[in-house]
Amino acid sequence: MLSWTASADENFAGYRIYYSTEENVNETDAFWDSEDDPSLANAGAGISSTTITGLLSSTRYYFILQAIDEVGWISQYAQLITGMTTSSYPPMMPENLVLSVSGHDLLLNWDDVTTDTFSNPIEISYYEVHVSDEPYFDCSFDTLIDSMEESELLLEGVAEFAERLFFKVIAVSGAIRLSK
Repeated sequence: MLSWTASADENFAGYRIYYSTEENVNETDAFWDSEDDPSLANAGAGISSTTITGLLSSTRYYFILQAIDEVGWISQYAQLITGMTTSSYPPMMPENLVLSVSGHDLLLNWDDVTTDTFSNPIEISYYEVHVSDEPYFDCSFDTLIDSMEESELLLEGVAEFAERLFFKVIAVSGAIRLSK
């Protein structure tokens, strides 16, 4: 969904949104207007929005927004808008999990996840780290020890238990971050 501050033009006629997978989006690219979403023919008040359908999943898009008045004058919003569509497939599992001991601390590191299970590019919202004293366990809120946006976690003062702890790291996309 794209949202913006509504036009204040008294002679408003409609919005047009050009979009592309290339950063230099312009008027030769595909566009979305009131024929696609009839609400774009209304200026609205406060915040206006639309949802552009038919976009490829797991793809970064760039948008420019124009407000057009009854005479045909175009006011283009100054900012280039960018966003990435979500994937309908889950993210790959993090790979190359490394556990390092430093004094009394444990450091977990793993490779950033950049694709879903069908190798489409994906943006990760956060990672969940789960721990158990059993090697085969199901991840749940009870096993969740932390969530973070980075691909590492420092656990202070737990090195003495390292031989009895088992970790799972899960990549999460398109979600609100959970934390304990």
